[in-house]
Amino acid sequence: MQVYKITPTINYSYGCALVAANNREEAIKVYKEDDERNAWEYDELREVCNIVDKLTYDCVEPTVILNTVGAE
Repeated sequence: MQVYKITPTINYSYGCALVAANNREEAIKVYKEDDERNAWEYDELREVCNIVDKLTYDCVEPTVILNTVGAE
């Protein structure tokens, strides 16, 4: 599967999340459903989702690989 990087864009926010999914919409959906906090953060931290070129992840189901998003 393709890998998508979700990053916050507001001041004093940091980190990123990597999500393996078939498309951008699926990556956002999987990220938001992975943790109750993620849905809130996606909107409040104005996160953006972009494909990571030439990076794939070997899995059957879409999944969150890494999540280090936070804010002070």
